[in-house]
Amino acid sequence: MDEKIIDLTKTVHELVKSNENIKDILAEIGFTDILKPGMLATAGRFMTIPKGAAFKKIDMSRVKEAFIARGYKIKSSPTLRAAIKTTKISGLRQRTPTFLSVILPSAAKMANT
Repeated sequence: MDEKIIDLTKTVHELVKSNENIKDILAEIGFTDILKPGMLATAGRFMTIPKGAAFKKIDMSRVKEAFIARGYKIKSSPTLRAAIKTTKISGLRQRTPTFLSVILPSAAKMANT
């Protein structure tokens, strides 16, 4: 039996294309829009699970636990882990990937001032 791996750097479209069960797991966690016709083919083509979790305000630890409970191993890049930071958006605190802070730290400092 092949090892089940969920690569958090891939888009939702790529992940579901390789394993249809991922769509059902994501829907159970709270990504219910993935079941709407066309969503996977549109937003799913550029949305990763961490981006979607930030957008839907779903804690990534909950996402990871759901996949681990179903026998998946989590794969993510060190850049992605370093890029997820707490940012302040419209008075609400939200976890979002801020790639600018990884690629251009001085630009990220200017953006945060």
